[in-house]
Amino acid sequence: MRSNFMQVRSVGAQAALILMGGEAAQALPTCTSPEEVVLADAAALTRGDGQQRMALFREDGRVFVLPTDPDRLVGELSSRLGTQKQRRVAFLEPATLDPPDVTEVVEMTALKDLVFAKYKITDGRDPAHINYLLVVFRIVECGIAALWHVAQTLTDDPVAVVQSEGVIRELVAANNAGQVERFLAVFAPSVSLFRSSDDPHAIGDRPSKYNGDAEGRRQVFLQMFAKGAPADVEILDMITVGDLVVSRDVATLPNGRIVDGVSIYRIREGRITHDWYVSEQPRDQAQP
Repeated sequence: MRSNFMQVRSVGAQAALILMGGEAAQALPTCTSPEEVVLADAAALTRGDGQQRMALFREDGRVFVLPTDPDRLVGELSSRLGTQKQRRVAFLEPATLDPPDVTEVVEMTALKDLVFAKYKITDGRDPAHINYLLVVFRIVECGIAALWHVAQTLTDDPVAVVQSEGVIRELVAANNAGQVERFLAVFAPSVSLFRSSDDPHAIGDRPSKYNGDAEGRRQVFLQMFAKGAPADVEILDMITVGDLVVSRDVATLPNGRIVDGVSIYRIREGRITHDWYVSEQPRDQAQP
């Protein structure tokens, strides 16, 4: 099931920015979910409302630009919006006469404090010029603690989307069938695997020790599948931007344990070249 948000909703409580003696004091909004904060950010972008955007960020919040390294999901800290001090200048600049770009949250999924969203950004001066962005937010106590710009594309070809997401469906089908050779065939020979470390300003930043060791990686998977499927996996959501696919899954292990997870895959020429397992949460640890 996809989560479509063609109309951006506002946060329940309006965020306020109070300027006193040249110092900015924030009032973080109340929210019912992390997704609500992301929707509020998109709404503020469309209105050109720098004050509300400012109020949505935590004092220690960080913003990162698009990565240039294909092995990384996280780029450099933004030189314009990276820190709260920089945002105070950028967000409170006098608005230009040009109409602001229109930002729509087309698709969104979340797990724990992470929200993964596909933005459609239409140029305010030229509606024919459209960008699609994959952005990831870390929301802490209704405030933006980190915002990563992960991928950008000028096209959103539905045929290419179906093809890329079909690769992930094949991966899950092979897994659930316990067919290890079929499972391994979905990956490119030089695939790189990653998990997330404990760094709150990074995602998918810890490389597997088997990167560059195809035979070692193969032996690990053969062992995992020795008694059949290592888990029964169900795809709950997928979001595709360019060659990246976000997959929000739930896995039921042979012992009955249930784990929610999110992976980001890079798909090229019909195979997975990168697999970032960015977040997981056992159901017995989920918040009520």
